Amino acid sequence: MIFRKPGLWILIVLIGVSGFFIYKKTLSPVEVKGAPVKRQNIETTVTGTSTGVIRSVTEVSVTAQRSGMITRLYFEEGDSVRAGSLVATLDESGVLADLRKAEADLTQAEVNLSGVMTEYQRKESLYKENLITRQQFEDVETRLRFSGAALKSAKATRDAFQLQYDYSFVKTSAGGVVAERFVDVGDTVSTGLKIAAVVDPDSLYVSVPVDEADVGGVALGQDVRITMDAYPEKIFSGKVTRISPIVTGAKQETRTFEVRVSRPGGDVVLKPGMSADVEIVTGLAADVLVIPSQAVMEERGEQFVYVNEQGKAKKRKVSAGLYNWNFTEIRKGLTEGETVIFTPDIPGFREGMRISVVNQP
Repeated sequence: MIFRKPGLWILIVLIGVSGFFIYKKTLSPVEVKGAPVKRQNIETTVTGTSTGVIRSVTEVSVTAQRSGMITRLYFEEGDSVRAGSLVATLDESGVLADLRKAEADLTQAEVNLSGVMTEYQRKESLYKENLITRQQFEDVETRLRFSGAALKSAKATRDAFQLQYDYSFVKTSAGGVVAERFVDVGDTVSTGLKIAAVVDPDSLYVSVPVDEADVGGVALGQDVRITMDAYPEKIFSGKVTRISPIVTGAKQETRTFEVRVSRPGGDVVLKPGMSADVEIVTGLAADVLVIPSQAVMEERGEQFVYVNEQGKAKKRKVSAGLYNWNFTEIRKGLTEGETVIFTPDIPGFREGMRISVVNQP
């Protein structure tokens, strides 16, 4: 028997082989990643749109009241100081010499006035008895006025130099903690130059901008975790103390509200201007069913997941609660121990297909 069309048979064989492999592939389970439904605590958090900043409600600047060279400093950053504490000394040698001369001039002016006063009293009696002329009495009267004015001027000069001398000893007007020092011994300062900043440690807080989309979940008294570049190994705690009612940012910018967080606890030195990252805990649920957040999908306003039912992918409607980047609380639709699939986006995935779950966390 002669086969006149061998090409046709080859085509039939190829179709049959391809169909076999396709059929076999449909029977082979598809590897997917899954995770068990388990019980644990879950929390929701809000972070700032940018890094927070340490600020102080009460900050006092200690400034120089006259120019001069710093000869001594009595503090280090982080030291506690009381109101009126001496923080620095300026070179007082020059102003002290001026003060001594002014005191001597004042003493001489007092002596001169005393002498003229004695002469005035004597001539006043003589004038009343017509023993001296009116001109003689008026001369001593004029000298008395001049002597009084000279004394007043000498006293003003002495007081001015006394004040300059007193300014040699720089003191803080308020108590607190020295947050920053701006000078060193040997530096020459001018009037008004800042020497140190003193803050009330109880008035420090963290200011952080929160997006208007997130601020609705923030409330006074909520717990806050704080991390700082200055203390990378530590996590501090705080509380939300204020939520600004005023929004900042133009229409084209991110619109935010300032949230204030209480001073980070712990025995650490904090300075206004330090950076701080905050995480505000806005919700907490204890011992609830959770699954990886990436396993939860939404369609037409309803949430669902795929679960492993006897080696096949089954779609299941769920009711979710609290969620964060990692986990989502499941309030209805799943039971503890079931396995949910969190890689349903693999090519060819569909409900009812055979699956093999791997890499369960």
